[in-house]
Amino acid sequence: TKVQMGIQSLDQDILDACGRHIRVEQIVRAFSVLRLHGFKILAHMMVNLVGSTPEHDKLDYGRLVGDPRFLPDEIKLYPCVLVESAALARLYDQGIWRPYTEDELLDVLAADVAATPAYVRISRMIRDISSGDIVAGNKKTNLRQMVDARTETAESAIAEIRSREIATGDMSACDVRLDCISYTTAVSEERFLQWITDAGSIAGFLRLSLPHGCSTAMIREVHIYGRV
Repeated sequence: TKVQMGIQSLDQDILDACGRHIRVEQIVRAFSVLRLHGFKILAHMMVNLVGSTPEHDKLDYGRLVGDPRFLPDEIKLYPCVLVESAALARLYDQGIWRPYTEDELLDVLAADVAATPAYVRISRMIRDISSGDIVAGNKKTNLRQMVDARTETAESAIAEIRSREIATGDMSACDVRLDCISYTTAVSEERFLQWITDAGSIAGFLRLSLPHGCSTAMIREVHIYGRV
């Protein structure tokens, strides 16, 4: 019911520089096909790739969450790190690629989190790579906590789902209200029905998809947070 796609970037020049051997047009088609067949879409996105910059990464992520051709349901947002066996090592030795500084990386990731719509969940920010295997790049396993600390000073509240999930405290139906977020993709009208508290914490949601030119609707996902 869910398909994960290793997109990494939506910039064709960067995809080519990284040897991804895929066209942006193919990614567009994959999103449309998956959505029309009712799948949940989890996109993998990577910052600090060869040929990118912090500002370019922010624009690229904005395209992922703002362009109707994409708009995933979930995202795994990873910083690029160098391991010894990677072809990237040659570019690192030549000074063509360098890892972002910690401040640069936190700035990019915090901006991406802030730009994430309320119907999207950022599932992960760390790859399962041992710090001992990382030659260059982020080695801190609490990266997400560091990003969260950076976003706490943001002027607007973070809307992304994982940041709003209710914990295990006692709740009742009286504590939440139904809120509907409508958005349009290249192939459908989407309704994100979320049950939230007055503070915006999310207790559950339903993804309702209305494909263009079709008389049927699809429920692509139902999810409840908190204690069973």
